[in-house]
Amino acid sequence: MLEISAKELAVSRIVATEAWSHWVEPFLVARYSTAPQLRTLERYKTSWRNIVPFLEERGLRFPRQLQREDLFAYIEWRKTTRNERVRPCSFNTARHEIKMLGMILAEAEARGYCTRNVARDLSLKKEKPKQKPEFTTEDILEIRRRLESEPDWMRVSFEIAIHHGTRLKATQVDLHNDVDWAAGTVTLHEKGSRSLTVPIAPELRPLLERRHREGHRFACLLPRGASKAWRSFFDRMGRKDFCFHCCRVTTVSRLARAGVSEALATRYVGHASTEIHRSYQRLGVRDLVTCHVTVAGTVGLDSNAWTHTFRSPTESLL
Repeated sequence: MLEISAKELAVSRIVATEAWSHWVEPFLVARYSTAPQLRTLERYKTSWRNIVPFLEERGLRFPRQLQREDLFAYIEWRKTTRNERVRPCSFNTARHEIKMLGMILAEAEARGYCTRNVARDLSLKKEKPKQKPEFTTEDILEIRRRLESEPDWMRVSFEIAIHHGTRLKATQVDLHNDVDWAAGTVTLHEKGSRSLTVPIAPELRPLLERRHREGHRFACLLPRGASKAWRSFFDRMGRKDFCFHCCRVTTVSRLARAGVSEALATRYVGHASTEIHRSYQRLGVRDLVTCHVTVAGTVGLDSNAWTHTFRSPTESLL
């Protein structure tokens, strides 16, 4: 009897080591331990903490318990669940979390904690996200007016983003190390640990110089929950369609409208490809009017030269 109990105890110890709670977060920390990977690590840890409540609700303590249908159920659960631990999200966010779970399951399979990776080949296609709008001049003026009563970091981050088309995290510019005052350049730290050095926008330089003179190390120091603060700001403004990333859309669209080449504009905002860059452009029908001037100047025709040969489409019916 004692011998059987000892065997059972040994098995229970082996199983306990397979539990998600025993190894997943240490695995993520070990895999993404270098300085450039720290943001990725935080994203993955946040995603994992969103998944954990679902696993707990279903009693799925071990990788070998997880079934393919659980993953499809997770997507619906994630899109609709609201409690103190989880907030509803989009399909694409849930899909991203399933993709990350697949990476965790691949490690579980390698360790012998499950016989197969049930997240492999789910064929979950990314949904086309809602198109973010471009800020009009009136929108920008209204945002600036409302920002007068908001914290400094919001005003500064907005000005950096609207002039350089940066993401929110990239607005936290180190005025000692990221700015070359003599050369007039600023280095922006973009997604994926990429750095982008560009000339400082002339309209922005006085603001950065003032912050430097005042003794600030950073142009703006983003607090925890900065993205939520901006979401709340636009909600109070009555514009649920707005988000901070609209600054990037606005910059890209205005560069296109001004005739800046795609190659230069793509480098200016730090896009990885022209395909991504084009998805940010919000050129409308009215913007195409400039093509008339260009075409007319190229072919050299007098716009009145042939008017006498053209008749109204309804003239023959009169």
